[in-house]
Amino acid sequence: QKSAVDFQNDLYLKIARNFLRYQWVLLYFFSATPTVDENYFRDGTPLQPNQYVRSLRSSPFGYVNDPEIKVSFESLQAYADSLEHWVNNGKLIAEKEFYSNVRLRGAKKARDLVKTGIQYLEFRLFDLNPFAPYGITLEDARFIHYFILLMAWLDHTADQDDIELGKTRLAEVSWEDPLSPTAYSVEGELLLLEMQNMLDVLQADDEIKAIVKEKFAQFENPNDTLCANVVVAIEKFGGYQKLGADIAKGNKKNALERFYALSAFDNMELSTQALMFDAIQKGLKVEILDERDQFLSLQYGDHIEYVKNGNMTSYDRYISPLIMENKVVTKKVLAKAGFNVPKSVEFTDIESAVKNFPLFENRAVVIKPKSTNFGLGITIFQYGVQNRNDFAKAVEIAFREDKEIMIEDYLVGTEYRFFVLGGKTLAVLLRVPANVIGDGVHSIKELVAMKNDHPLRGDGSRTPLKKIALGDIEKLQLKEQGWTIDSIPPRDLIVQLRANSNISTGGDSIDMTDQMHESYKQLAVGIAKAMGAAVCGVDLIIPDLTKPAEPHLKSWGVIEANFNPMMMMHIFPYVGKSRRVTLDVLDMLFPELNIR
Repeated sequence: QKSAVDFQNDLYLKIARNFLRYQWVLLYFFSATPTVDENYFRDGTPLQPNQYVRSLRSSPFGYVNDPEIKVSFESLQAYADSLEHWVNNGKLIAEKEFYSNVRLRGAKKARDLVKTGIQYLEFRLFDLNPFAPYGITLEDARFIHYFILLMAWLDHTADQDDIELGKTRLAEVSWEDPLSPTAYSVEGELLLLEMQNMLDVLQADDEIKAIVKEKFAQFENPNDTLCANVVVAIEKFGGYQKLGADIAKGNKKNALERFYALSAFDNMELSTQALMFDAIQKGLKVEILDERDQFLSLQYGDHIEYVKNGNMTSYDRYISPLIMENKVVTKKVLAKAGFNVPKSVEFTDIESAVKNFPLFENRAVVIKPKSTNFGLGITIFQYGVQNRNDFAKAVEIAFREDKEIMIEDYLVGTEYRFFVLGGKTLAVLLRVPANVIGDGVHSIKELVAMKNDHPLRGDGSRTPLKKIALGDIEKLQLKEQGWTIDSIPPRDLIVQLRANSNISTGGDSIDMTDQMHESYKQLAVGIAKAMGAAVCGVDLIIPDLTKPAEPHLKSWGVIEANFNPMMMMHIFPYVGKSRRVTLDVLDMLFPELNIR
């Protein structure tokens, strides 16, 4: 009875042999090197004027060994013996110089495979698809996957003579006219019929069946193959260099439209993408434990750290986010620690809050949920609340986000976000509330739509800036200024759509780290310490950032302390210097790397 290793070796060898026998089929579908500069050839080009072929790369003039080098795939022992033979007699510099379209892998030397067994197969046939930004499309990758599976499915197993026949056909097909049918289309159609039978037995999905049907039709219509499309494009652009330059410019433009994103990880929040980007660059092993929950495992050697949402780590105390989530508790803890906080009143139902309207009438106040983040449910009456209905509406909006709300005094000054990590203020941001600038032509609604077209704006979690909304809060803010969404503001007039300056509600981000007085940076560090947080976002109201802090509300006041503060607005500010705070997160987690 065979061992598991012997079974695995036999399976991999069967796939390898059959692949080498039928590799020409994949070349017919996916080749993309129909021409090359004449200087490529040492002894003059073998191509006739205006001649195109299917694949110069896979032809005898391409990425191949000398024809006399034949390596046996009859057994693993024969593979190792023959490969060592060509290396020992100097025909190959090293085993890695064996340019077979299939190689047996799993050890540094082929001889070691005899002991350990084949761990995987390496397929090396494919030309890069110039029309696909990553060199291959998902549909083509799926077809190749099932084609390789077919090589195991086939009843027969190619022998060494079959392999040599396959190599001969590969050379012939590689030199065919890409706009003409292949000489071996009948064999190719029979193979794909077998593939369709396999898909039926496996109950494969309709998508792969449609892909195989499409490939089947390409035997009759060679103009639909990849190489034929490349030839047509070369002719259209007047040469492969011009075609390549045009494709490169297009790919660059597309890449720079979302320069802030980590390709293939668009489902992650942008802060998490930035952390992953830096972790990969620094040589850390990155594992996504839960994509939806933004949970990562980062590893360097035996050192493992877990990170949630970009900066929630084991360095924070469990109680810290609970304190910061509750704005009432936050204020009490900070007040007890000696920090300036505005006075506030809490309410547990809409009716009691509205009844107390006379207490707040004509006063500048902020109405917000007790437990909130990202500026949700906050309404600011910076010019004084005068209308009872507007007050009631703001109360209702706050209660949508929580069962309790706070109404607190509005502090005069400018709001700044301080990013604190490891006892240092690393970045300071001025967050300008959501706004549009009038042009005397377009309505506020139209101006918002135009501003939202900026490539940095999106959902706010996968883009540096969030699109501006036109909901109840924005309409209340417009009403306070005497506008509606259909109003047409005069040229250069700034129309405020929000009073709170959160980036998550459509605000603009401006880096102010270098301009901020050091005393406020130290205040932010102290506030984070009072919260017990290793990473904290502190919001301060400051009338004049150039003057040193004084111990009273007219000098500065704490609005909020936030757990899991956004990092992307510091990394990708709307205006100003980028602060790559994700590197500081990694430096905190892995001090042995000396990242900073």
